[in-house]
Amino acid sequence: MADWLALSPRRLLAALGFIAIFVLATQPVTDPDLWWHLRTGQWIAEQGAVPRADPFSFTKSGEPWVAHEWLADLTLFTLWRAGGMNALVIVAALVVTAAFAVVYSLSELRPHLAVFTTLLAALASAVTWGPRPQMLTLLFAALILLIVQRARAAGPRRLYLLLPLILLWANAHSGFFLGLILIGATLVGDIIELLLRRRSLSPDAFAGQAQYLKHLTAALVLATLIAAINPNGPALLIYPFFTLTSRAMQTYIVEWHSPDFHDPRFLPFALLLLSLLTSFALSSRRPTLGDMLLLLGLGYESLVSARNIPFFALVAAPVITKQVSALMPHAPQPVTGHSTAPTVPKRRLVVLNRLVLAVAVLVAVARVGMTLTADAAAVEQNFPAGAAAYLEQHHLPGPMLNSYNFGGYLIWRLFPAYKVFIDGRADVYGDRFMDEYYARAWQGRGDWQGYLDRYQIALVLMEQDGALTSLLRGQPQWRLVYEDKVAAIFQRAP
Repeated sequence: MADWLALSPRRLLAALGFIAIFVLATQPVTDPDLWWHLRTGQWIAEQGAVPRADPFSFTKSGEPWVAHEWLADLTLFTLWRAGGMNALVIVAALVVTAAFAVVYSLSELRPHLAVFTTLLAALASAVTWGPRPQMLTLLFAALILLIVQRARAAGPRRLYLLLPLILLWANAHSGFFLGLILIGATLVGDIIELLLRRRSLSPDAFAGQAQYLKHLTAALVLATLIAAINPNGPALLIYPFFTLTSRAMQTYIVEWHSPDFHDPRFLPFALLLLSLLTSFALSSRRPTLGDMLLLLGLGYESLVSARNIPFFALVAAPVITKQVSALMPHAPQPVTGHSTAPTVPKRRLVVLNRLVLAVAVLVAVARVGMTLTADAAAVEQNFPAGAAAYLEQHHLPGPMLNSYNFGGYLIWRLFPAYKVFIDGRADVYGDRFMDEYYARAWQGRGDWQGYLDRYQIALVLMEQDGALTSLLRGQPQWRLVYEDKVAAIFQRAP
């Protein structure tokens, strides 16, 4: 503690890096899925059970639903009840910061290069940030990497810390399967490397590494078994495959699309890729086979789907520092011992560092405060708050056809008075339903009127500038009853 109070320039740099990540991760709510997560958490709190069938839509009412994020949903609702949206935004930013604090601890050449590679990795992953269960997957994946690496030096029994982590993860988000992949890829890479180096190792060294791999294998098997301890049972182990192979998700959900490098938001990801390739080209150090398997697999998945970029960033940033450290064999390492009493110039430097840190904290508090203040306005700009208020006041009869992007918010605001037509739970609705919805309701193609008649739609709530909205404006059997800059409501005439 006394060392940190001394606040050397190296520690100041690290502190400024984490402050920057926290400020950047404090973002207004824009994720349309947050709202149905909150309502699900409320449903669980009130019912005392995890839903097994869809309660929120009338198109899929009662059909099976794997609520794999139930613990995260309950946590989100608990936070919201305690501190509103501000609590959600702040806690999400803390989770992101904690994840990249782990990345920093896994990196060499701390603090200088490690701070900048960690910042670059954080910026690359920023496209997915926000109060959402996926942030827990980001943190848990980083902790998996930390436990596996630390167990090499501290002893293989530490690998069994993976078990409670996987148990928690499997009840918070289906991304737990990524944790099993991280462990498995490391295991496969280490086994192959051990076999290749067998002749160059002493019997004791070989036996020691083999013992570590036995424990890692046991931890992976037990982690896979313990993941089945959840409300959905062993079925959750195959659920991620349905998500990954869903054509509708990959077609209609933006974050499942490949990164668009013409978009400035993906520039940090491009720089991270280039930095990794450059470090390989210049360094004489050979990355471990486990690292290569993870980089190749996660790198490919990141190029296929932007939502996988954060997990590639977790692995890439520490590898870059390892490669560069081979080019800087005499680089100073982090100070770990106790220093002697500072001289007068050092005291002055400490005072200056504390002043810089205080200014940074004040600026960060002000910036975060502005974000939290602007969050209410962001909700008004991105979600149909006015349209929901209109329906709450006038109680127009349904059924209601709604925009896919508005479904989660309408569940939060209007359920149970109104059940939605569709929302962000694409796995509930399936590919065929999603295809027809986007063709008929979203794009207004083909027999869109017959589509509305089939479901006996009496209300339509869509984007103010949507294709179906434009078509309904010219239909005498539909009348516009509400409109603002975000949404429009049409009611079918008697």
